[in-house]
Amino acid sequence: MTENTRADDEEAPANANSLSKRKSILSIMIWMTALGMSSFQIYTALFGTFPSISQRAIHLTFAMVLTWCLFGPKLPNGRLSWVTWILIAITVFNGGYLAFNGLDLLARMSYFDPLSGLQMAVGISLTAMLVECSRRTVGKAFTIILLMLILYSYFGPYFGGNLYHRGFSVMWIIDHLVFTTNGIFGMPSGVSATYIFMFLLFGAFIERTGAGKFLMDLAVSMAGRYRGGPAKVAVFGSGLFGMISGSAVANVVTTGAMTIPLMKRLGFKQTFAAGVESVASSGGQFTPPLMGATAFLVAEFTGLSYLYVAAAAAIPAALFFMAVVWQVHFRALKDGLDGMAEEEIRPVGKVMKEGWFYIISIVVLLGMLFVGFTPMRSGLVATAVLIVIGSVVRLSQLENWREIFMMIADGLKSAAIIAIQVAIILNAAGIVIGLVQMTGLGLRFSSIILDLGGQNVGVILVLIMITSVLLGMGLPTVGAYIIQVSLTIPVLTQLGIVPLASHMFVFYFATLSAITPPVAVAAYAAAAIAGSRPMATGFVALRLALAGFIVPFMFVIDPALLLHGDWHHVIIAVVTGCIGVYLLAAAVEGWMLIRSNLFESSLLFISAVLLLLPGLVSDFTAACAVGVAVTLQIYRRRRIVIAEQK
Repeated sequence: MTENTRADDEEAPANANSLSKRKSILSIMIWMTALGMSSFQIYTALFGTFPSISQRAIHLTFAMVLTWCLFGPKLPNGRLSWVTWILIAITVFNGGYLAFNGLDLLARMSYFDPLSGLQMAVGISLTAMLVECSRRTVGKAFTIILLMLILYSYFGPYFGGNLYHRGFSVMWIIDHLVFTTNGIFGMPSGVSATYIFMFLLFGAFIERTGAGKFLMDLAVSMAGRYRGGPAKVAVFGSGLFGMISGSAVANVVTTGAMTIPLMKRLGFKQTFAAGVESVASSGGQFTPPLMGATAFLVAEFTGLSYLYVAAAAAIPAALFFMAVVWQVHFRALKDGLDGMAEEEIRPVGKVMKEGWFYIISIVVLLGMLFVGFTPMRSGLVATAVLIVIGSVVRLSQLENWREIFMMIADGLKSAAIIAIQVAIILNAAGIVIGLVQMTGLGLRFSSIILDLGGQNVGVILVLIMITSVLLGMGLPTVGAYIIQVSLTIPVLTQLGIVPLASHMFVFYFATLSAITPPVAVAAYAAAAIAGSRPMATGFVALRLALAGFIVPFMFVIDPALLLHGDWHHVIIAVVTGCIGVYLLAAAVEGWMLIRSNLFESSLLFISAVLLLLPGLVSDFTAACAVGVAVTLQIYRRRRIVIAEQK
């Protein structure tokens, strides 16, 4: 062995220790920042929020620092580069300036009082770094939209036709975006810095305390033994998790790791198993009462109470999941698949006995919301109840206080990290809303859609559906929805559509963009777990979610599905809707009483669409078509039975 080799061997442990030390410093910084963010949110939930700009600036600063720590430029040895440290320092300075001067900024006369050199530097650097953070956490598609809008706001005079506007100076743009509550620190930022974080915290502790496992075990015990059981478990379990998580992709990765292998083991094809998981996870985004935290945004934009929005969303969500469950059932009949083996399923009573206490936290959450507490306070108390329950469970399992402390710390850290993407995209969405309003692009876009649609409501709705899906591709649900609020909601408003129906319409299609090819991010995530082809999985998911593409047209044409109207009108809409999604599932899967031929499937599909439309004439026509299809199936089944007996 040479002298140099021995020297290298002696230096190796030192280098390893140095690298470990550097990584531990980064890890400690992430831990401290995440715990600081969660602690700040809990403090303001307990004692009241700071002035709007101060509250939102501190919230955003925590999220951006975590973004730089986790996704910022790093050296080959894993250490943060000097560029990242500079970005962190500027971020903290900007946040500190806005936080300490929040009241003064709110009191100044925006657009008339010129910005100082320091304020311009803070505004420009904050906007630029927020755009970069959105690229690192959300993706290029959203970043491109932000950059195009910023350039459009400045170069408006150079555009022709409907896109022309007078243009704005850099100071005016920065003033509007940063130093008022019309841009970055607008309403979406406020919702992120108050309500949404509390529910992300609640969701984090659902997983950390064991409540998530209990909910999944309960779904298995209730649905596992029925035909196509694992797929039905995926529908129910993933729907519950998606309601809380606020991210279809995150939900696919979390619950799909268990449900997809179960479905494959039972005999479902890879693409179908992945499609079911991605559709259920996406559907959780519009499942009340939480709706992936977007319910709070819908309530703020419409001026309605959160409870009313959640209640109104219940029937459309139920129809969506009913359609998926029926498709799973018919597919299992076609393929001759049964449920899970009895020995794999624990009795419902036993599962409830071991985990019923977790339900207390959910009851507390819904109860406090119902009696009138703010969502922020309700989420905080429900989380506290969940932490107490989780601590008692760990003590009963002979775990010491150190494990309980680590559970709490890990939950606080997890909530902050989960909140990064939501905080970044909601603050960046303020750029979209602010610039669309400032330039008048929303009204211009409305004029373009109305001109293309020729004032035909049906054509205009289809155009808005396509626009919502295209603009939502590759974006989280929240971001996709907010973009639509500025661009397409004004069109629906001009058509005289009920405000809640308008918002729910674009919200549904913003959600469904996650399972719509060619950029079906939720379906592709499920395909990676199932080992199936991504594009094929996307088209299977699209077929499974077909009801989701029809239901929004139903409640726009007839808002009774959103509890808008007389009670008997609502009941009729619900009954015909339930029958309609059943027939739709039968038509798509090609099975009702027996395997359907093309003519029978066509009759069932036409019947489903007619039932999903309001009106006695369409209902009567649908009943006649269904009668023909069922008669043909009974006749063919009888012939099959006679042939088998011979």
